Amino acid sequence: MSERPPSGTGTTADDSFQAWASHGQPADPVASILLVDDRPANLLALEAALAPLGHRIVTAASGEAALRCISSEDFAVVLLDVHMPIMDGFETAALIKEQKRSRHTPIIFLTAQDDSNDVVANAYRNGGVDFLTKPLNLDAVRSKVTVFVDLFVLSGRVERQRYFLQALLESLQTAIVACDADGNVTTYNGAVREFFGLPKRPVPPERWSEHYCLYEADGTTALAPSAAPLARALAGEHIQAIAMVIAPHTGRARTVLVTGQPITDAAGGKLGAVVSMHDITARRAAEQAAAESFTELLRSNKELEQFAYVASHDLQEPLRMVSSYTQLLARRYKGKLDADADEFIAFAVDGVVRMQRLINDLLAYARIGSDGGEITPVDSGAALDKAIANLSAVIRDNNAAISRTVMPVVPADPAQLAQLFQNLLSNALKFRREEPPKIAISAELTDARWHFTVRDSGIGIEPTYFDRIFVIFQRLHTRDKYAGTGIGLSICKKIVERHRGAIWLESEVGAGSTFHFALPAGDQR
Repeated sequence: MSERPPSGTGTTADDSFQAWASHGQPADPVASILLVDDRPANLLALEAALAPLGHRIVTAASGEAALRCISSEDFAVVLLDVHMPIMDGFETAALIKEQKRSRHTPIIFLTAQDDSNDVVANAYRNGGVDFLTKPLNLDAVRSKVTVFVDLFVLSGRVERQRYFLQALLESLQTAIVACDADGNVTTYNGAVREFFGLPKRPVPPERWSEHYCLYEADGTTALAPSAAPLARALAGEHIQAIAMVIAPHTGRARTVLVTGQPITDAAGGKLGAVVSMHDITARRAAEQAAAESFTELLRSNKELEQFAYVASHDLQEPLRMVSSYTQLLARRYKGKLDADADEFIAFAVDGVVRMQRLINDLLAYARIGSDGGEITPVDSGAALDKAIANLSAVIRDNNAAISRTVMPVVPADPAQLAQLFQNLLSNALKFRREEPPKIAISAELTDARWHFTVRDSGIGIEPTYFDRIFVIFQRLHTRDKYAGTGIGLSICKKIVERHRGAIWLESEVGAGSTFHFALPAGDQR
């Protein structure tokens, strides 16, 4: 046995890697040609004829040598002489075809011109794909060898791509099943085996139904074969649905997102179908837990609102009694006791008055969620008018100037929208500078929301406190300087949130503040 390197530069392992990296696919397999003839002159002539093709050439001078070559590597084609001593070409061909590795290797018999038709027929019976008669036409030899080498390279590409795709399928956690046009399962990956407890070796198509069983999303009703995703996809349906897989070997149930579609050729002919199943058990459990948490949060908030409402409401009566008696004490005994007593009584009266205001504001805050009115189309200009009318005395006393743009109709609770404007205007009037306050209200439609602004010329707020001012009971100033309970802006925030909007602030100390709130615009047609 001898071996000749192909002519030309050849291909190295490094080159193959570069080809993979640059083209995204394995390099083509190296094509080897086996020449078998007991006459050295014939082998040299064949080598010389095939060398220009640039392929690797291996020679063997006997059938035994040929079998040793075949057992160690794959060949694109074998050129085999019929007449050889000890083991002729037919015997050699029969033994080549018995080996698993070479049973599909094409064999071209080389025979004498005067061989009978029986010899030619015997060549085909022994696995030959073609025969050439001596003396050989070298152009014909090169042509036939080129055909089988090209086929070998192409088959290698297909096989490598098949392995590549199979490795890709096996790496996926999504279960993938494919069937042919007759509904026979042809491909499935490791995730399918894990889902259904299938063995690693392929399951025969006729036994697939023993394993491939899906249930409705609730896990109680098994899908009939005709309703199974693979059958529906094969019938031309594009599927996306939730189902449940129950593995027969473990009883483990999991929820899966099933997608399926038919596979067709360029002309629309049916080739088969493919179905994928992605395990969404954890996601569904998380969604269910989130939904339960949200429901519990709603219930808890409702209970807190109810508690705040009941507590503040029930405190009104005893507080009115305390207020009545402390005021009675103040009127009846003022000046009749010593100065300390008068001061103590004044403190008690002031505390009761502040407590009444606090409870009233807390009651108003609690009522936003529990006693809110229906959301209907509301003229925000009318709501602003109501707020200005309620504050008319304070506006007049402060000589305040209020300007406004055209106000839109928005989906809102009329009373709460008026309260929102009133609280923001009251805030602007309270935190004023020495000169008369100036307040400007505007509205602009932006991204399907009405963006309102209430801009004042007041004392302004440090940026550090922008978030704090919307928290209930938070105050930035002492009571002796600015009266109030610290709930007004908290009420504004709760009203805006109930309307699925947002509220925020821009301000500069000494230059005034601008309160922004945005509400959904609703149907603008």
